[in-house]
Amino acid sequence: MKNKNYESDDKTFPSKAYKVNQYGSGIAWRVYGWEIQPVTRIGCTGCDYFAIEMENGGGKIIEHHSPNCPDDSELFYDYESEEYERTGNIICVMVGDDRQFSFDSEDVTPLNDGDYCSECGQIGCKACG
Repeated sequence: MKNKNYESDDKTFPSKAYKVNQYGSGIAWRVYGWEIQPVTRIGCTGCDYFAIEMENGGGKIIEHHSPNCPDDSELFYDYESEEYERTGNIICVMVGDDRQFSFDSEDVTPLNDGDYCSECGQIGCKACG
């Protein structure tokens, strides 16, 4: 399922909560899925040139310009496309919060249910029990 800025992936991130390594061991996080951003399709009127440009920078050429491309060809931009690309990061939210953060997918470690409090999100919480 695609949402506004992430694509869910329960197979890659099956745990209910994770530790984000750069935040130490104090709080549990939920992984919502892969961060995505809209892309603009770019094409050429004179050949099969096709590229995508990412909203926050970057992109890639899918098909290079033909050496026989006419001199009067122009690039066209499809700003209305509903295509998205993964940024390589994941969207995470602290347990008990609603603010989204973007992290490298290699920076999370799965937690067992008993390792954290499902109410406040603290790892090792004894107060909410």
